[in-house]
Amino acid sequence: MGAVRTGQLSVVLAAVLGAVAAGCAARAAVLPELPPLDVPPAPPRVIAPLEVEAPPAPAPDTGLPSQSPPPGRAGPARPAPAPPAVDQRPDRDPAPPEESRPARTLETPVSGPATEQAIRDELARAAAWLRSVDYAGLSQNLRDQYTVAERFIQQAYEALGARNLTYAATLAGKAAEIAEILRRR
Repeated sequence: MGAVRTGQLSVVLAAVLGAVAAGCAARAAVLPELPPLDVPPAPPRVIAPLEVEAPPAPAPDTGLPSQSPPPGRAGPARPAPAPPAVDQRPDRDPAPPEESRPARTLETPVSGPATEQAIRDELARAAAWLRSVDYAGLSQNLRDQYTVAERFIQQAYEALGARNLTYAATLAGKAAEIAEILRRR
């Protein structure tokens, strides 16, 4: 058995050595050398000469302030402002000055006692829905939502106290929405 095994081993060894020798003898295909690419020259640059205007001749001093910008400040020339037109008719009353007019108040679409009562009703409804929820039976995520709804209700009451009805209505709506979702679970 030893002679058979040695013979098999020598055949396998000869086959492996033959494969290795064939692999070493093979050459990788080499790409032929290509001529370098011809890079086109850069396009010519056309640089327009900068036209500098000569500074205007100084005007004679008339004692009045000049209408031209002070030297050293670049900018387009502005025409001189026209003097204001004066109405010479004495029968016309002048317009009242701005200070005597009453200040305009900003009216929001959410204002008035009816709206405030509607917000309070929605807050009461949201609080009742939250009271009907079994807090102990909620998952951690839903407990967090419960706390957020309580905080919205608290902030809405604070906004009502500050007469910020728009913000209070927004918070009340969010609190009611969360409370309703929690109530259904």
